[in-house]
Amino acid sequence: MPKFLFKANDDVISHCSCIGEPALSTGQLDCPWCGCGWLICCSRCTKAFTYAVVRETDISLVELGRRDATARGFTSITDQECAELATGMERALEPFRIGDLVVYLDGEYLALDAKRVRFDGYFAAHDLDVLPHAEALGDPEVLLRTLGDGAYWLDRELPRSRVHDQIRRHAGRGQLSPATRRLRAPGARSRPRTCRPRRAG
Repeated sequence: MPKFLFKANDDVISHCSCIGEPALSTGQLDCPWCGCGWLICCSRCTKAFTYAVVRETDISLVELGRRDATARGFTSITDQECAELATGMERALEPFRIGDLVVYLDGEYLALDAKRVRFDGYFAAHDLDVLPHAEALGDPEVLLRTLGDGAYWLDRELPRSRVHDQIRRHAGRGQLSPATRRLRAPGARSRPRTCRPRRAG
């Protein structure tokens, strides 16, 4: 059976009231501080939550992919494309074991207890001793003070050329959904510039 991400709980931030539903693949836009860069969405209600768990499922990859595509409003997508979409998520989960708690950050799925997290994401360069998602279990406001703050992202923003390199890397690993590939294509603007917070001073 394939393994996939499912909502783990309602801890810290959860706008989703569904139970036992698979997650959506990433659909991160150009405003990661809004939550699209650090939360996970439900494939049924499309609302966000913080913590996911890796589970085996008897739902086929085609069905998982179709749920993802339908939730994003894609109406003309083939069974092969649906399977490829779900396979991308499955590949992203290869490092994880069944039962692992997983969070999302800027293009990467990470173990909740990961330490010394350093990588270039879709939008920014990250260098964290502990994930804010983990710290938030003791202090829920940590997530909003860090990843929910536009200054965190803008202070670490990658040059556009490096962003495109990261997108191509993820696309090569089959981890981007059709929605993400279209939104994050070089030169694409997925949100108006006015959604970007201004730097202080």
